[in-house]
Amino acid sequence: MDFKKKILLISFFSIFLPLNGFALTIPAKPGGYVNDYAGLLSKEATYQIAGNLRAYENETSNQIIVAIFKSLEGESLEDFSVKLATKWKVGTKNKDNGVLLIIFKDEKKVRIEVGYGLEGALTDATSSEIIRNQIVPNFKTGNFDKGISDGVSAIINVTKSEYKASAKKTTTQASDTQGMLAFLLLLFFILPIIAYIALIVIGISFLGFPVGLIAALGIIAVLEFVRRILSKSLFGETFFNSGRGGWYGGSGFGGGSFGGGGFSGFSGGGGSFGGGGSSGNW
Repeated sequence: MDFKKKILLISFFSIFLPLNGFALTIPAKPGGYVNDYAGLLSKEATYQIAGNLRAYENETSNQIIVAIFKSLEGESLEDFSVKLATKWKVGTKNKDNGVLLIIFKDEKKVRIEVGYGLEGALTDATSSEIIRNQIVPNFKTGNFDKGISDGVSAIINVTKSEYKASAKKTTTQASDTQGMLAFLLLLFFILPIIAYIALIVIGISFLGFPVGLIAALGIIAVLEFVRRILSKSLFGETFFNSGRGGWYGGSGFGGGSFGGGGFSGFSGGGGSFGGGGSSGNW
């Protein structure tokens, strides 16, 4: 093999080295609410924060998980956060009510990753404010226990108040909701029938029977498929979200042992994440 061919061969295989040898892998789903892989928290703080998170989940069904790593190892903070939250299935599947507080010691980076179901309560702006005001000032002085504890408490307070507010409905709101439901029922169940009958009549009129009927039925089948997708998008889980929980893979950490999982009991239910939240550094 000549020199040029050797160089081309080496260059080709070197493309795959970062993917196989240097990328930060995802640890297996833990059983604790606080997972300190960098030894940043004291044992007392770990148990105190984990206890609060367990009580919070029991009260609201929302799940907040803390993950602390030594280094990003060249990974994107935002991408890895979504992958980790999805792999660990933070939150419940039907509510997508999970939050991941993730910290990287060496890069001095922190991020709050918010599940779809809590984005209305814990907005990007609010997440950024919590990082700036509660977490970063304490981290800068080396008080990681207080920074994480204050950050978690702030997240709990924000999502709790949103959870209570969403449960209260005035008479006017209930009336508006009933009117909207009636309109949607008319739009999705009565009008399509009228439209489909009209399509059949038009098809037969222009193309004759049975060609016009077959053409009309084909068009109706396509329209009905589209209508069902739109209906699912408005009333609940969308057609495109059905497989979102399992998109990210990942293996466990390949080296070293990790501890610091506070209070077993976190199981994860398959919450979905789309990049909502905020990042910061200290």
